[in-house]
Amino acid sequence: MDNLKGTTSQGWLKDFIGHGLTAETAKSTVQTQLIGYAVTFARGLATIGVAWLVVKFTHRRAALIALLLNSAALPLIYMPHYSLFVLGRMFMGFGGTMLIILVQPIIARFFDLRGKGILSAITPTAYLFGALVAHSLFVYEGTTSGGPLKYFQDNWKTVASICAGLSLIPLVGYFLFAKNFNTADNAEQELEQLEKPENTYSGIIKERSLWFWIFWYSFLLVASLMVSWVTPELVGKINQSLVKSLDSAHVSWKRIYCCCFYVGCLGGMCIGKWSKLQFQRKPCVVGCCLIGVLCWALIFGAAHISDTSIASVVIFYSVFIFAFFAMGVQSVILYIPHEYPENKNPKRLTIFYSYLWGIGYIIFTVYKIIVDSCSDNIGAKESSTGAYVALGLISFFVVMFLVMALTIKEPRPEYKFTPWFDRPAFLGKGSQALRVE
Repeated sequence: MDNLKGTTSQGWLKDFIGHGLTAETAKSTVQTQLIGYAVTFARGLATIGVAWLVVKFTHRRAALIALLLNSAALPLIYMPHYSLFVLGRMFMGFGGTMLIILVQPIIARFFDLRGKGILSAITPTAYLFGALVAHSLFVYEGTTSGGPLKYFQDNWKTVASICAGLSLIPLVGYFLFAKNFNTADNAEQELEQLEKPENTYSGIIKERSLWFWIFWYSFLLVASLMVSWVTPELVGKINQSLVKSLDSAHVSWKRIYCCCFYVGCLGGMCIGKWSKLQFQRKPCVVGCCLIGVLCWALIFGAAHISDTSIASVVIFYSVFIFAFFAMGVQSVILYIPHEYPENKNPKRLTIFYSYLWGIGYIIFTVYKIIVDSCSDNIGAKESSTGAYVALGLISFFVVMFLVMALTIKEPRPEYKFTPWFDRPAFLGKGSQALRVE
């Protein structure tokens, strides 16, 4: 939807001027990004209650509720007011994120550790491929009087309706063919497992290790969403000649940046294979996060290079490598909770991921509002002061992503340190904290 936003003269932004937005508020990042905040906040709220829905309505019914909410994408397109448009996006966010959580008990119930590792590497590709296609469609903008960008934005309701209509296919298919299943071997075992204090919502949320994972995941979201969505806009405020360097060819510099990011993410999925190997997880995670921090420093530095050709090449390669490693390793990171023996219970695992994604997304939404507010409101209107402050905050979050990776508890201490050498003696036995307990 961000690509269809357009300006006050075209796209959905034009349609909502006078219907919840004014021409002045349409210039505010915070105002126009309400649909983005609605989705991430809704993701947070939705995921926390997923495990309860599974118990109350069974897994099949919970999945159908999620698919039905996800299909809210279709009517939201025709909402007459901006506030209703935002509300519709929230319902869509509820459903889409619930589906991500509802996959976890299926993985935990029907697949061994090897299968879990493979699926953890594959499942993120659907979102990444979709994002890549969405940005690729808008790389060539054409002229203001014609071209694909103008066509898509002028006919945004038709384009969005076709895409949203596709969400009805899994809803109908799941309704016709899906069967229910117990998330434990039998109903008695399921009830007994659920009633144990360590497997309840109130029990799990008290665990210190859960909150470590929540904040670590919130920093992972920054590395994923802010580096891909927000950074090109901030770079444009710092170095306008850089992002306008391809305007003569009617090509979007910002969307090429995003495409490099998502291609890197897709390529980086091969890092997920590490979860299938008998090597410790922490060295892989720390190494990939470290490479990500170094690439982020290159992106930040290259934004100040006066030669736009050199700057673009450095930034595009750096963002590709950043995504390949820092995002490619997320499948290894999100697989680690499956390897802790305390999480063999599918019910507990569902609640754990509900909190992880739910509260993690809510915290990320707060980060995003702060960053956007700094970018909009600090410094003079035409200055880059706010952009520098916003990039500084993102830099802090990216570094914290690495710092927290250094403190995780190794789930496979019995495995070899790396394929090339074993754990150096001077490193000792590693951190004993922050295991999911």
